[in-house]
Amino acid sequence: MLATAGAEIPNDYDLLRQGAEWLADFLDKLIQDAAEFAHPILEIILLAIANLKTELVQLCALCEQGTTLIAEQSVTKPLAEEVLEFVVELATSESEHQKLSTILSAITDDFFADNSDLSSYPDEYAAVLEDALNEMTVFRLMSGMVAAPGSRHAGTNPTFHTAQVACEWLKTAATRFGQASSPEQKNQFRAELLAVIDHDAGKLLNPKFDAHHKLSLQLAGPGIKYVATDKGFAEKISLTNFLVHNHDICGHIAAKRRNYQDILAAFKKEPNIADYMRSLYYIQFADMQAITTMPQEHKSENISIWTKLCVDLQLDELVTEIVINSPRIS
Repeated sequence: MLATAGAEIPNDYDLLRQGAEWLADFLDKLIQDAAEFAHPILEIILLAIANLKTELVQLCALCEQGTTLIAEQSVTKPLAEEVLEFVVELATSESEHQKLSTILSAITDDFFADNSDLSSYPDEYAAVLEDALNEMTVFRLMSGMVAAPGSRHAGTNPTFHTAQVACEWLKTAATRFGQASSPEQKNQFRAELLAVIDHDAGKLLNPKFDAHHKLSLQLAGPGIKYVATDKGFAEKISLTNFLVHNHDICGHIAAKRRNYQDILAAFKKEPNIADYMRSLYYIQFADMQAITTMPQEHKSENISIWTKLCVDLQLDELVTEIVINSPRIS
């Protein structure tokens, strides 16, 4: 999370320092207790623990320094700029784009190879996807984030959540795509999957920021363009961008963070809005299904807003199609 000057920063560092000090004390006692036993392997264990304790002591010292320095504007501004520069480099890194392209191809190849029913092993496949995502720096960094107590994402992190969303999306994709899909349909699959992978990339900068979708598009935009061009579906770039930017639009409307009429007016300007809204439904559905602690009434409210948008966009047939063919939210 990017820091700004203020009293909250020392508090965060105080907690980190306290935790590090407690663990250092715990390990110190563990070393003393273990030293009472004469077993050859203990030498290796003690060495590893002692090295870890040394690193923790250094961490404590850095945290102590941080409580003094990071609250100063002269420190936080350059720090924020340095972090942003690093993130921009990640967003434009061709090697990171190539990793993203490899991940997309691997999932696509697996899906069209057998098009099996993924509902039978979602947890196992989510773990496989998480490992694949961690090959990318952005996801590896986000895998260390811990959801705050009481958060709907408690017990997970943005990287594993992304893997779970991908699993949920693949389940419904199995009802729309398969080995008989045309090249155009397979490109549609790739474009939607790419949006699923990148939809929460902006949480790298601040997972609590409600407008993380804006950061997601800024971070993911260059990679989306690279992968779509590399894989031959450049004509779908606008679709992927739309999905990343709007994946939680119904939630924002429900929470009154966005104005319904403004969104409706913007959507009316999209020439391919029927296809976009169909894809948006399935990504929104997968995102909500992956959040098991999300109240049912909130999920239903988001679906109702999507439905109202479709009706006001004169997409009644799409609503009927989704109602008939899509699985129930749970």
